[in-house]
Amino acid sequence: MVNSSSTNTPGYRVEIEHNGDVHYYIAPRVGTISLNGVGQQSSSNSGTNGAAKLSGETTKNLYHHIKQCEPFNKLTIETCAKSVSFGLSLKLTYNGQTTPDLTYPTNNTHLANLAKVANSVISELKI
Repeated sequence: MVNSSSTNTPGYRVEIEHNGDVHYYIAPRVGTISLNGVGQQSSSNSGTNGAAKLSGETTKNLYHHIKQCEPFNKLTIETCAKSVSFGLSLKLTYNGQTTPDLTYPTNNTHLANLAKVANSVISELKI
């Protein structure tokens, strides 16, 4: 699962194994600071790596909804305008396939359920 980041939030990558083991990387936060009236980019030098464990229920639910959505290349979504500064994307990759952006609204029940589960994963991991 990859979150692209936005102006106010760092991006992250989460890898979830079938047994619920999780490895994640949260990118360093980048922002603009003013130094003597001149805007300069600022960032911490490194991101955060970590490991966690998802509950069995969340892991099972995630993989169930992944299977419901396969093959990902057959999924269609409605596109919508996103803020350049605050817009972010959330995509899930499984077996070499990548979902459409899970932050877009969709009429596809399976994809909507996968987006809900992805958000519950993020919530459970407190990312």
